[in-house]
Amino acid sequence: MTVVAQAPPMSQRRTRTFFFEIALTSACGLLFTAAIDTAARYDLPWAADYFWIGLLLIFVPPLLGMLLLDLSRNERVALVVLAGLALYFVKVLHSPAYFTMHDELLHVKTADTILQSGRLFTENPLLPVSPLFPGLHLATVSLAQLLQIDIFGAGVILLGLMRIMFMIAVFVLLEYTTRSTRVAGLGTLIYMGNSNFVFFSAQYAYESVALPVAMLLICLIVRRGDYTGMRRLLLNFMAVMLVLAVVATHHVTSYMTILFLLASLLVLLFQPLIDWIGLRIERVITRTTLYRRLLTHFLPSVEASLSQPLPLKQQVFAWTGVLMIVMSIAWLMYVATPTLNYLSPIFSGALAELVSIIQREGQARQLFTSASGDVRPLWERLVTIGSVLIVLMMLPYGALEVWRKYRQQMIAPLLTVAAIAYFASIGLRFTERGWEIANRASEFLFLGVALITALGALSLFRHSQDRLWRNLLIAAGASIVFIGGFMAGLPSWARVPGPYMVGADTRSIEAEGMAAARWTADQFAPDTRLVVDRINGLLMGAFGRQYIIRSGKDNIQIAPVLTTLRLSDYEYFLLRTTQAEYVVTDQRLTQAIPELGVFVEFGEPGASQHTEPLNPFALEKFDFLTGVSRVFDSGNIVIYDVRGLDNATTQP
Repeated sequence: MTVVAQAPPMSQRRTRTFFFEIALTSACGLLFTAAIDTAARYDLPWAADYFWIGLLLIFVPPLLGMLLLDLSRNERVALVVLAGLALYFVKVLHSPAYFTMHDELLHVKTADTILQSGRLFTENPLLPVSPLFPGLHLATVSLAQLLQIDIFGAGVILLGLMRIMFMIAVFVLLEYTTRSTRVAGLGTLIYMGNSNFVFFSAQYAYESVALPVAMLLICLIVRRGDYTGMRRLLLNFMAVMLVLAVVATHHVTSYMTILFLLASLLVLLFQPLIDWIGLRIERVITRTTLYRRLLTHFLPSVEASLSQPLPLKQQVFAWTGVLMIVMSIAWLMYVATPTLNYLSPIFSGALAELVSIIQREGQARQLFTSASGDVRPLWERLVTIGSVLIVLMMLPYGALEVWRKYRQQMIAPLLTVAAIAYFASIGLRFTERGWEIANRASEFLFLGVALITALGALSLFRHSQDRLWRNLLIAAGASIVFIGGFMAGLPSWARVPGPYMVGADTRSIEAEGMAAARWTADQFAPDTRLVVDRINGLLMGAFGRQYIIRSGKDNIQIAPVLTTLRLSDYEYFLLRTTQAEYVVTDQRLTQAIPELGVFVEFGEPGASQHTEPLNPFALEKFDFLTGVSRVFDSGNIVIYDVRGLDNATTQP
């Protein structure tokens, strides 16, 4: 007798996941991005205009799969990892041979010094606080020695592993908060729309490692309550190790993690009061005509009774927060005391500038305009503003979902507050000093924006009859958030590689500067003291292993040595005081205004206000000084030996 297998009922059938097709499309997006980067290196004018196609080919297919397909939990995790890792490779393709971003070169210097000397907490004049948080550098050096590769290769592998871990951790946290893999998947993809995700969070810097580790720590804490016995003891041990790793890797990430844990504890302690206040606010709002006409029109389910609150299991936040506070204070007191002098001027200066603007005593920073005066195209400005407006529109709907369903989950209310804080931080983008604070804060605060936007979008269109068009509309909005966030994080000239530009960080790192830096490594003893402009200083410090004289470490402003037309008594005094041995000049500084507003270092005379390039005579003056000789000349870059300079002048 022949047995015929029966097909499963329609209710048990699952649609194809199309994961292979989605992965193939993302791979095509990477291939397209590589082609665009190559075209940009040849200075083809259309390259930057088509860069967005590659990003959308990577981002949109996983987004559509998350919204349209019936996926299992593992498949949703696979999609967010696929998208996150592919976007990480966008950054790798931008600089596939060596690190070129400003912060990357600062940390390459620290890692290389550890590799060469075998000692921690060595000096780094480019970023004095970098050696005080050696977590990134220790991991890099260990991986480089284990695999017998250089720092660049080890760094690329390490950051790739961190990106995978980070994607999974964000998904798990949002899933645990909402008990929905669909919300978690969509929220994780929306998180990729924060202004730092594609490049800044993928660069070789201590925050790129500390943030994934901190997110893993939070996930471990919230899941710890589900276990008992040896598993719980093991998770406790892992939590202690992760706390130490965060504290020893990045200062700001450890402070933000402490803030999150303490806020969680406060929510836990004052939950009854929060419920009492919230219920009365809700009763007032629900009686208003505006509420009934608008919110109930889009959210018919809003009049339904409260969902059953999820069980509260996060009592372990208290001891973890205390442990982080103790470790951070101990590290700050005994290891990283200079961090206070490093961070306090940044925050105090940004706050003072913001107050000055509010009081109409200062001038607000011009948005979408670079230091050299370039203005972004109109369509970029519209997309960037549109991305902010989309998440702002989702805020009330997402917050309402959190209140009615997840307010006793503790993490959800905290992320709602983070979303509100994100919009408050936008005000700092109108200040010169606060822009960087707001931009870097987006990595932390956008987690709340991701949750609120995902909940708001799914609830807003929950009762739509046309499921396909509903999901396509959500996908279009999420894509605008992604592209707009990316635009807000990077100036147009930094998105793709290309010919040399003056004072433009990654666009100023090229073959001639690299050759000069490596020449100094071969010809000079390590830590030879150099007076040099900002970009060549990064290269000669990181790859040349030289000591670059900077105000942050030497407490003196050295820029006048390079920018004045002649050396006065004051410049001679600067050279003697800093014990400068060589001066490096770059004739390309006489060709254009620096994109980031500085020739030598921030704080130089006229910083961010330069209206013309350096005068060529300012750099050529060393050719006419007694006791000075040229020791290197590549055409643009000239290195002068000033050890024999006549210093018979008197101190000013």
